[in-house]
Amino acid sequence: MSNISIVIPTYNYAAYLPRAIHSVMTQKAPEDELIIIDDGSTDETSVILSHLKNQYPSIQCYTQDNQGPGAARNQGIRLAKKEYIFFLDADDELLENALHIFRKAIENSPEGKVFYAGHCSRELGGKTRTHQMAVIKENNKLNFLAFLRKKIGISHGAILFHREVFERISYPEILRGAEDIPVFAHALALFKGERVSSPTVMVHKHEDSLRHQHHLDLSLEFSLVDLIFDETILPPFLMKYGKEYFSRRCLSLFRAYYVKREYKKARQYYHRAVRNHFKTLCAYSYLKKYIRSLCYFNR
Repeated sequence: MSNISIVIPTYNYAAYLPRAIHSVMTQKAPEDELIIIDDGSTDETSVILSHLKNQYPSIQCYTQDNQGPGAARNQGIRLAKKEYIFFLDADDELLENALHIFRKAIENSPEGKVFYAGHCSRELGGKTRTHQMAVIKENNKLNFLAFLRKKIGISHGAILFHREVFERISYPEILRGAEDIPVFAHALALFKGERVSSPTVMVHKHEDSLRHQHHLDLSLEFSLVDLIFDETILPPFLMKYGKEYFSRRCLSLFRAYYVKREYKKARQYYHRAVRNHFKTLCAYSYLKKYIRSLCYFNR
């Protein structure tokens, strides 16, 4: 049976952490390990972990100074001793039989290095949606491009890595958000992937989630472009798609400033997107927002 290191990085998520840990401990195999990396939390995380450690003595808990999610994930990788590594965000929870589903996938495709599953998401009001995983093709180039073009969605809790993956790539520690995007992109570009048909994680959306902090998106600006299109990692034949992704990043920044009603700044990024990649004009939803922004030309 394939053994799994489950890593939960956490920062000030004491209210959610017990749910995540319980969801793992009710289904992990005795040979698996659960590693918690507390990235310098200032809330009640240490107290919660102490209680959970009494309940589940096999949990491995580590605390470090706050360095961001990328550093916490990399520390988990260094500590992991099993053949496969799996990340669960502290505010999410595994669905029933999630680890069993991944084990069956490994059994069916032992040559696979990364296994991709779907996920469920739950809104604040309780509405739940299921997101099936897109088809993973034999051609890594097509998978890489599908991810950049948002045709493939990936979430922690719904992806399992063979430890060999992290001999070539790691989480960028300079990012305080979106640190998973370069890792997912490189995994699709470099390693044999397998699709898992069943969802494996419930992603809980809430007010203080990093997923909803737009200022993080703005602070990244073009760091993601440089990190994804790192010529020391990415195969040369994929580097030419950096121009297209730069334009997509411009559109993301356009949208972020549009939401903040900083229309003049938003238009600057839209102009850069179009100049860099003329096909950007075909993205009708962005074009419509751009036209609306002209009603506030001086803003």
